[in-house]
Amino acid sequence: MVFRLPEQAAVREELADTPGARLWYWDTGGGGEPVVLSHPLSQGSAIWAHQQPVFAAAGYRVVGYSRRGFDRSERGTAEDPGTAIGDFCQLLDALAIDTAHVIGAAAGGGIAMRLAAAHSERVSSLVLAGSIVAPVEPDWLEMFARLDIKAVKPHVSTAFIELGPSYRASNPEGTARFAALSAEAHRNHPVDQPSGLELNWKAMERIRVPVLLLTGEADLYAPLHCSASWLGTCRCTRSRRSEKLDTRPTGKHPRPSTGLLSISCGGTAGIHRGAELSCGRR
Repeated sequence: MVFRLPEQAAVREELADTPGARLWYWDTGGGGEPVVLSHPLSQGSAIWAHQQPVFAAAGYRVVGYSRRGFDRSERGTAEDPGTAIGDFCQLLDALAIDTAHVIGAAAGGGIAMRLAAAHSERVSSLVLAGSIVAPVEPDWLEMFARLDIKAVKPHVSTAFIELGPSYRASNPEGTARFAALSAEAHRNHPVDQPSGLELNWKAMERIRVPVLLLTGEADLYAPLHCSASWLGTCRCTRSRRSEKLDTRPTGKHPRPSTGLLSISCGGTAGIHRGAELSCGRR
């Protein structure tokens, strides 16, 4: 089964004049509310090909960028690696974006969460897809260790970790494309950057923007229980379990199986519906 890429919206692609290292980005432009996409560790800004035209068609200005060393982004110097959230803010400044809806997948969601905790004035809403968030709290770290991912990861491919079994079985072309994009994104040796904020329960309590959490039971990093474990730090207004997705909510196609946890915290925003519709495929 092959899912064809939709026609892409026209974009401007270039290096942003950001301090420390110039960051590669693409931007659909326009006068709509900005949506900035924060990529997973396994990929770069090219991974959003299914999401980009959906948001652009809905009237948003869509921006995808690559962190230091990913894709064509510069690495900067070893003496000054900067921080992930510092670079994010510098990118917003370079693009004259005051506030944006931020969508983060996997590790990109952890960066988005830290951005909202440290600079809530820059974030209109958050969508966290398949993200462990990774608060530095003993009880959470103990629970995450029980997933035993460290024992498995050295012996399997990135596609095995990042893509669900139904997707790998039914879409060999998509799996191969995922692997190719991953290799391309890592060609320049990504920088192991500090995030810029030690995220803990107290820091998460500062987040007051609407948050949509998407996760699937087959996500090896962020199954339902782990993703729901930190919800007590947010003022959750709505949660719902759906049977629409079989695995991780990014990069996989809809199919009834293990379920999706969709949680909206702190209010609602128009971006939520669009994200829920578009995050089901890469």
